[in-house]
Amino acid sequence: VGLSPTGLALHPGGKVLYVANANSDTVSFIDTETNEVIKTLVVRPDERLPFGSMPNGVAVSEDGKMLYVSNAGNNALAVVKLSGKGREGSVRGFIPTGWYPGAIINKGDWLYNACIKGVGSRTKRPGRKGWNSHWHRGTVSRIRVPNREELKKYTVRVLTDARIPQVLQAMDRARNDVKPVPVPEKNGEPSVFEHVVYIIKENRTYDQLFGDMEKGNNDPDLCTFGKDITPNHHALAEQFVLLDNYYCNGVLSADGHSWATEGNVTPYLERSFGGFSRSYTFGDDPLTYSSSGFIWDHVLAQGLSFRNYGEFDYATTVPDADYAAIYKDFTEGTHKIKRRQRIGVENLRHYTCPDYPGWNMNIPDVLRANVFINELKQFEEEKTFPNLVIIYLPDDHTSGTSPGHPTPRSLVADNDLALGRIVEAITHSSFWARTCIFVIEDDPQNGYDHVDGHRSICLVVSPYTKRGEVVSDFYNQTSVMHTMERILGVPVYNQLYAMAPVMSSCFTKEADLTPFQCLPNKVPLAEMNPVAELLPEKERYWALQSEALKLDIPDQADEDTLNRILWHSVKGVDTPYPAEFAGAHGKGLAPLHLRLAGPGESVEVDFDEDDDD
Repeated sequence: VGLSPTGLALHPGGKVLYVANANSDTVSFIDTETNEVIKTLVVRPDERLPFGSMPNGVAVSEDGKMLYVSNAGNNALAVVKLSGKGREGSVRGFIPTGWYPGAIINKGDWLYNACIKGVGSRTKRPGRKGWNSHWHRGTVSRIRVPNREELKKYTVRVLTDARIPQVLQAMDRARNDVKPVPVPEKNGEPSVFEHVVYIIKENRTYDQLFGDMEKGNNDPDLCTFGKDITPNHHALAEQFVLLDNYYCNGVLSADGHSWATEGNVTPYLERSFGGFSRSYTFGDDPLTYSSSGFIWDHVLAQGLSFRNYGEFDYATTVPDADYAAIYKDFTEGTHKIKRRQRIGVENLRHYTCPDYPGWNMNIPDVLRANVFINELKQFEEEKTFPNLVIIYLPDDHTSGTSPGHPTPRSLVADNDLALGRIVEAITHSSFWARTCIFVIEDDPQNGYDHVDGHRSICLVVSPYTKRGEVVSDFYNQTSVMHTMERILGVPVYNQLYAMAPVMSSCFTKEADLTPFQCLPNKVPLAEMNPVAELLPEKERYWALQSEALKLDIPDQADEDTLNRILWHSVKGVDTPYPAEFAGAHGKGLAPLHLRLAGPGESVEVDFDEDDDD
């Protein structure tokens, strides 16, 4: 059958088995007597579309005349008319559903549809404070089997909601004799940029960093790592563009890095939120990969060059050393502590800088920045620079207030200084005039923000980026991926990022080659958390809570506890934690003309063609 067979249904006659292939966008028809595939049916809403419908549930009507398929990527059910005793079939239309349909059954005139993601991470658990991004609340809906006219209306709604026209538009062919612009209107048209630098960081919301920036949509009361701790983030947002309506698609590292590097998350991974029984992936479980590939696969297939610095690497040191020892070894230049890589994606490993470490909270980000800058100098000498560069800077994740580790503000300051140094080096290089830098977080990790816990930071730095402006257009991680590939002339590979708007409003036609000057850190690097026993009672409580968390592996710590630790470490132990603004609450979406459906809420759909709502 196809990739990732996920759903099964048997024809009433017992002679045909239907298999939903989530990673192939197909349903296989199997002759149960010969065990052979007799038909492979593509169930995308339009045959011209790339991968992304992700069928992962299937049901046959009781009379054997219809087949219903849960298309997770389209938030829809595909309606298939069966013929030839179930051996043939054709798609007749689509029915809109809730978020990420994953199972379907048919009883008489009714369809019962289960959506995996439902209303998102808003399930309360008895005796537990706050929220957790693992706590998805799925939904089950009852849908009357539509007649022909109803199906036509439903299909129009699916095409609209799944942004199928936008996906097809993203696949338009390039025009001839078009002048280079920052973000070409059509794929394959020339860009003023030849190089894209993609910097991926860890786990912050917009208000946590930029809540003190008055010119944006901010809440200063929620700002935790403000200008004194992150002067370079603030300077970049001030000097270039401040994006205050940008969101993470992912909610934790397992899906955040998939969204950031694939522009998609497969049903296998989405279904894993029930327990992650096989693995908690950080790019090291091949069952989680989208068949459409990673961004570096797309770039390399186009004949372009690529270099990776740390993404998907579980770094270790030889000998095993703590942050203080590694920082001392780095600053004193003794180089006694060596680093070892472990990358699960073979094709990525071949294009990775061997000296650059990935995930390891004991390794300073300024060390990582130094490795990249040294290679940048080599690229200068060779007069060549990769078309796509990915740089991983994870230390803004922090190690909480665990004794023996740097304070949260110190690790965030380390992350800020590393970012500033990298951007400064690039903007002072000979490649600056043709380079665009994107900086994002992999996920917001259930953090607090007055608009919504998915809102995060995104920086866009280039000679053609607008200067000193606020951009409030809606963008997310898939917008970044779509924009980067549009710049590099790479065709879209899946529907999920092809539907996202490219970030044209961040740019202007005229170049400003003024380089960025890195600002010094105001918070000491390697400022260590004190021993718990020496702390007052309330501070000691949070230090011991932090020490009990498993922070050496991505996302093994309880999110709500860690976010409370970070809050109290900066705001003080007596300042109430803003639990009402943590996670996917959606309290600030209405002024932005956005909406989050509440638990159990039914959203009425009006199919009138002249309805502008």
